[in-house]
Amino acid sequence: MDLRALKKEVDELPNVEEHLELFQNNWIKPLRTNTNSHLPFLKKLDAQTRLHLNKQLAQFQSHIPKVKQGQAVNDKLRLYAKYLIDLKLTELQNNPSRSKLIINQMLNDESLKFNQTLVEAREFEEAVEKMSDHYQDVNVLLQKQLTLEETIFFLDLPHKLYIHHLMKTAERQKRLMRDLGRHFIVLAKEASLKNIPFKP
Repeated sequence: MDLRALKKEVDELPNVEEHLELFQNNWIKPLRTNTNSHLPFLKKLDAQTRLHLNKQLAQFQSHIPKVKQGQAVNDKLRLYAKYLIDLKLTELQNNPSRSKLIINQMLNDESLKFNQTLVEAREFEEAVEKMSDHYQDVNVLLQKQLTLEETIFFLDLPHKLYIHHLMKTAERQKRLMRDLGRHFIVLAKEASLKNIPFKP
């Protein structure tokens, strides 16, 4: 994939915090006893089920900070794409000092280090997977307690779509990190061959 197409795909990454908020509004809020007046059947859950449900929701909530971090990864991917296009342009313009500056920034800037972003992307993916596991566990628990009609009604709410978007975003981030990294290596090597020193 060329850099222009790669930048377009990075720019199209969805807003993680927005999808997380929509997921919470459509899944967690209805499960809270004081916010589910439109789902009266959830109020009929017995005390033991409610206790287990609350435990699962607490574990789910513990992953939210790491999931929110996914938006910072998106923002860094956008910066990487922008810098790589700048790097390609400086190569075409034969501007070695600008190339060196961009390469050093991408390698050594504390907030932009590729390795750190890889770690953050992995943490985001793991948090989304754990959230998805709790989501599945709660849905299985509810299916045991609700009638078929009530289960279908609850599972038809759009929460499934939002958790799916978060999981797809984690997959896309991983692939885009790999593709951006490949472009960076190629461009950095080309700059090196033109006798532009940089620190790997």
